[in-house]
Amino acid sequence: FILITRASPEKRTDRLINAVLRLKEDGYDFHVYIIGAGLDTREMKDDLSLRGLNEIITLVGHLDNPFPYVLQCNWSLCVSERESFSLSLLESMVLKTPVITTDCGGPSDIVDGGRYGLLVNNSGEGVYEGMKTVLDNPSLSVKYSESLDRAVSRFDYNGWLNSVDKLLGV
Repeated sequence: FILITRASPEKRTDRLINAVLRLKEDGYDFHVYIIGAGLDTREMKDDLSLRGLNEIITLVGHLDNPFPYVLQCNWSLCVSERESFSLSLLESMVLKTPVITTDCGGPSDIVDGGRYGLLVNNSGEGVYEGMKTVLDNPSLSVKYSESLDRAVSRFDYNGWLNSVDKLLGV
């Protein structure tokens, strides 16, 4: 799994950390990369160590190019409480990495209500259930990967401009 985000309260990385702890206790074998500025602090590293998660979660910090990480992961995550648009989810989909997102606004449109990615309840329980679902059903990765070209094509800039022109009668 990969989460690309920034340090901000609405991003709710705590949901991910709590879900990882539960999944570890349930006996699942997986790894999570968290990429983003301000997310590799000493305090966060100490918290992960205290919870016994430093072997499961890698805090990468800021990267100019996170795409090599996205390409090696099976799922990209959005665990936010609210989000207007998640560019990192769309970028993951362009790279053929399927996504799991909370129902937090814009990302639900990106996955078209669950058609192009796993849409979960906007809660810590939702994050846990989504991750558990894909760990229990590895074939879901294939299912969601197959339609990512269609999903991404909906966000074509030129197509968007043409739609705006038609809407405005230009």
